[in-house]
Amino acid sequence: MVRNAYFAQMPGNPGEQPGAPGAPGAMPGPSQPPSRQFPQQQGPIPIKEGGSEKPDELVEEVNRKAHQKKIETKLLSYAVIAIIIVAAGAYLIPPLLKPSPVTTSTTTVAPQIFKISSCTVITKSGTYYITGNIDTAIQSGSCIDIMSPNVKLIGNGNGILGSGPFVITPPFSYGIRIDDANNVSLQGVSVSRFSYDVYLNRSSQSSILNSSIRNGTVSGVYLNSSVGDTLANDSISGISGPAGAISLQGGGSSTVTNAVIQGNAYYGVVIASTGNRFSKLTFLNNPVDLICSGIASFSSENNFTGSTCSVNKYCEFAYCSKVNLPANISSITLTRQITGCGGISSPGIYQVQTNLNLSSYANVSASPSVACITITASNVRLNCNNNAILHSGYGVSIPSLGTSLYNISISNCTFANYTHAINVGQVFGFNITNVRASGGGAAIYLQNGTQGTVSNSVLSRNTYGIYINGTSTGITFSNVTAQGNIYGVYAAAGQANIYTQSKFVNNSKEDLYCTASQYNSQSNIFVNNECGTTDCNWGTTCKTRTLPPISVYPLSGCSTIDTPGNYSLNADIDTQGNCFAIKASNVNLACNGHYITGGFAGNAVYGSGVNNITFNNCKIQNFNTALNFSNSNHLSFSNITINQSGTSVSITNSIFDSIVKVSSILGAHGFVFKYVNDSTLTNDSAISGRQSASGYLLNYSYNNLIAYDVASSNNNYGFAFLNSRNNQVSNNTAQGNLKSDYYCSANSGGLYAQQGGINNGVSKQNCIWLVEVQPIPQQNLCQSISSSDIITLTQDMVYPYGHACYTVYNTNSSSGNDTVINCMGHTIYATRGGTFVDDINSSNVHVSNCYLKYFTKPIIVQGPNAQIYNNTIGSSNASISLINAFNPVVRTNNITNASYGIFVQSADDGQIKNNILTNANISISVIGSASLQVLNNTVTGGSLGLFMEKSDEIVVGSNHLTPPTSSGIVCSTGSKNTSSSNVDFGDNVCSGNQNCNWMTSSPLCKV
Repeated sequence: MVRNAYFAQMPGNPGEQPGAPGAPGAMPGPSQPPSRQFPQQQGPIPIKEGGSEKPDELVEEVNRKAHQKKIETKLLSYAVIAIIIVAAGAYLIPPLLKPSPVTTSTTTVAPQIFKISSCTVITKSGTYYITGNIDTAIQSGSCIDIMSPNVKLIGNGNGILGSGPFVITPPFSYGIRIDDANNVSLQGVSVSRFSYDVYLNRSSQSSILNSSIRNGTVSGVYLNSSVGDTLANDSISGISGPAGAISLQGGGSSTVTNAVIQGNAYYGVVIASTGNRFSKLTFLNNPVDLICSGIASFSSENNFTGSTCSVNKYCEFAYCSKVNLPANISSITLTRQITGCGGISSPGIYQVQTNLNLSSYANVSASPSVACITITASNVRLNCNNNAILHSGYGVSIPSLGTSLYNISISNCTFANYTHAINVGQVFGFNITNVRASGGGAAIYLQNGTQGTVSNSVLSRNTYGIYINGTSTGITFSNVTAQGNIYGVYAAAGQANIYTQSKFVNNSKEDLYCTASQYNSQSNIFVNNECGTTDCNWGTTCKTRTLPPISVYPLSGCSTIDTPGNYSLNADIDTQGNCFAIKASNVNLACNGHYITGGFAGNAVYGSGVNNITFNNCKIQNFNTALNFSNSNHLSFSNITINQSGTSVSITNSIFDSIVKVSSILGAHGFVFKYVNDSTLTNDSAISGRQSASGYLLNYSYNNLIAYDVASSNNNYGFAFLNSRNNQVSNNTAQGNLKSDYYCSANSGGLYAQQGGINNGVSKQNCIWLVEVQPIPQQNLCQSISSSDIITLTQDMVYPYGHACYTVYNTNSSSGNDTVINCMGHTIYATRGGTFVDDINSSNVHVSNCYLKYFTKPIIVQGPNAQIYNNTIGSSNASISLINAFNPVVRTNNITNASYGIFVQSADDGQIKNNILTNANISISVIGSASLQVLNNTVTGGSLGLFMEKSDEIVVGSNHLTPPTSSGIVCSTGSKNTSSSNVDFGDNVCSGNQNCNWMTSSPLCKV
């Protein structure tokens, strides 16, 4: 069989970089190019002329002599003509009028044309042809480094194939690198498997045309401070790093057109420059197609037309079908003359010169918390000059930064359509004057401001004219009109505030409204105001008094609470049965450190069908159940100690609960959740549980956060998960629990059950998604294996290095043949990606019973007779890779959430059978291989079940290939027709068939 697998036109080989994105904003990739290292290899070869190869000096001498001979021949002809003309002139023209003779010469320059067959440095202009595939093992520096302008590099369809390195840390390798050179053209090149496949460093007017860029570790095409470049008719795929398929960092005014950008691990195009034009682009299977940072995000800075994309982050000039988020407007530093939204970070006087509209910065509505102008400096005076700020989350925001700002003035502003027109955080000494605000949430929202003034302002058609919250203290409101709102003034907190010479009338619910904590305030002053209605006891000049909606009720004994409000326990309580029955929603019960003591029966606090219940600062002992709630949502329990009760906390059928700093001591059960979702247990403890006690028992409960909790010395389990999935369990400590520190039922135990978590403990059952380590420094178990070995894991492991954990070698001097690695059901969690086992030419290597999470390429086989079985692998790039392997057996593995599930390249005479693959982009990929058996595999989710290219004598039988998108089976070059010798063994089920015409024995898989 003839193969050229590395350069086959396939959907893309898997990359090498582990998953982790970054917070949007700062783009990935180096800000300055790393130092270059060049391989010591042969330079360009001149094209042969006349059947032999000549050095440059000889070529120039031959050309010179040939050129001289041509000139001599022409001069002889010119001499004859000149004699005739002179003779004629002597006869016809007087001697004094004869012209002087003129001699003319012409010089031609031979074109500079060279051949390239290996890595090299190009230091002079000319045309260079790549004569064949170039394979290189360099791990740093460039394969082809172009350091001269006016260079044309023609690939002729040949490829430049690298060998990584497959991490995103220096040193880096470069397939083709252009350094400070202009007018360089790359045409028809194929580059793959470098850190940066193509890198343009401070280049201009260069181009990449009709080229294939694949499988780069950091980026496919990276333009660093380059201007006016062109990418056209290119294909860029399989890039595994966060710098994206194409990255434009600095520079700008470049053109990207007619490109196919697909199957990249992070981003399609990363844009941090302006003036660029993007047209006729096709994006396929990228998590994010476009991502922008800084000023490059804005709608006027780049051009995007005629393209198809799905996911767009921060690029406001482009519209994609799924996501288009606004950029971080506050990161733009405003000058003293303001013409756009942004941030004020220096003292001074700032003048708004025009109306500002935040909606012009994004293709979607602004986030409720995005501010048009953000002030983060003291001694700032902002004058809007009666210009308007429209369609903002916050019109002007002074955020709380941890330390108080001071002396800030905002004047002569008009606001419309906002969440808050002016948002005042932690600031001392502010002045808001001559403001008009209508049509929003809160016109003026005061969170933590002190010693400020609000004056000469009109606030209308808002939910709140003025909202006072937090520690707002010593604020004077004078000559303020708040009318036509739902609430004129909403006093939720604050003290020592003064209201004078103002007008609060015709607001639909209340003109001056107080919450319970403000109703009887003795520090607020309200004089000489026109006011309609109020529930505030201190609103003395308002015409109409209303009853306060919530009162604070003191409690000294057990009772039924059937009215919303705030309740406060002012004494210890002893009881023999139930104590507090909660029969109303919106109840806040504080014990103020008092005891509630029972007679080992009943419930201390209980309720059903109520919401928004807060219970805190209590000590409870001797009840059947201390806290018992069902069919109730938004429960908040905090700072509670529960001693010697049957069950400390029991919650059934509930969502959005918060259990924080609750301690269960000597209980028959600690925390029992059933049908509880989207809730939080943090900083809790379950200690010395008696009888059949488990510290934390979750049954049919999903999407909860269990973090920083303690379970110790319980008679059953520390943490038990029954029929519960997708719970985030991390940073917990379990020890001394009789049966096991962590327990999962069968349907709660797989890698599918959770996305991550590292916890302290010494024992677990079935919870393979959870990594349990002992609270002592962990021994590094990884090693290079150069002789036959049997490795058996005895504990879970955290792998933080990003390289290969076990490398099994077979060299002339040593052999790792017959090595067995058995994880014994333990979980290995990779925090920086990498590979768990890399078999390099060793024979008969066995890898089994491993649970692998977050490795980039967990298992790589490059030797004969490997056995890979009973492994569970989650969240990887290529879960199992068979490359140049002979007679491999891959069976009974369970693979989820991978770019490639099982990737086979140039592997013969093996078996892939009885595997389960879920949500893989391409579940099984077979390229350039022969005599494989693909039997009884189950594929669900993802994009493509089985992909075959340039492969024959493949036996496919009894597979269930049903991804929801694309096709169950796809055949490409050399694997399409019945002449390919591939065999349909029958009983296959496919969601679709593309070009696999030899599939004739399975009715549900025919074309």
